[in-house]
Amino acid sequence: MSQNIRRSLTDMLGAEYTAAVCRARAALTGESPEALRAVADEKVDFSPEAFASRQEELMGEGKSLIGIVEG
Repeated sequence: MSQNIRRSLTDMLGAEYTAAVCRARAALTGESPEALRAVADEKVDFSPEAFASRQEELMGEGKSLIGIVEG
């Protein structure tokens, strides 16, 4: 089973860069820099449990999605 990874934009891009991007967007849109930073600091799942469970289910059945994806 895969391991879920939780990261925020700030985790991936660095605090200094994320703060600058949030300030720039706030200047352009009038949004609150603090609110934008809160969104950037929020950690999200890269492999949520439901997604990982479905992958395990499909692998266990030996199903291939290649034909479906290639259309």
